[in-house]
This record gives sequence, C-alpha cells and structure tokens, in this order.
Amino acid sequence: MDMPRDLANMLGIVLDEKKPKPKLEPVTRINAICTSLEEGVITLTRDGAVMGWLNKITKPMPDGPKYRAVSIHGEVKHCYALETAKEFIFSQYQ
Repeated sequence: MDMPRDLANMLGIVLDEKKPKPKLEPVTRINAICTSLEEGVITLTRDGAVMGWLNKITKPMPDGPKYRAVSIHGEVKHCYALETAKEFIFSQYQ
C-alpha cells in the first residue's frame, strides 16, 4: 500500500518522484504523392513505389458518391469519402 504524499511530507519521508510521462509525438501520415491519370484514376505512390489506386465511381448512387480503393495486393474497398479511401490504401501498404 502506498503512503499518501501529504502524510509522507509531514513525517519527513522522501518518496520517489513521479516520473514524467513521455510526450508522444503526433503520428504523421505517410508522405504520399497523388498522380491523376486520364481515366480519373488516382495513383498513390511513396518513394517511387505504387501504394494503390483510387477512383470515383461514376454510376449515380442513391446514398451519394462513392470511391473505389484498390491496394497493390488486390484488396478492393468502396468508401463514401476520398480520405477514407486513402486511409484504406495507407493501411494496406504498411
């Protein structure tokens, strides 16, 4: 059982100092380069390596526009937002 700090101070007992929590640096997203192609396909690359492809589905959807994300491994995901599609590509590449 730990002794309360106030009681330890009154008795003159020196307790170990609390260790400061290390500051965590914010996670930075991969520096990816987006290159648009003629067919409306966006290629995500990093350091010259292809990460995946994105395109907007042109067929009208009742629930709004969708984006198709295809990773270099062949996984396909349909997303409602371009940023979500990019996050999928990033997660599959790592």
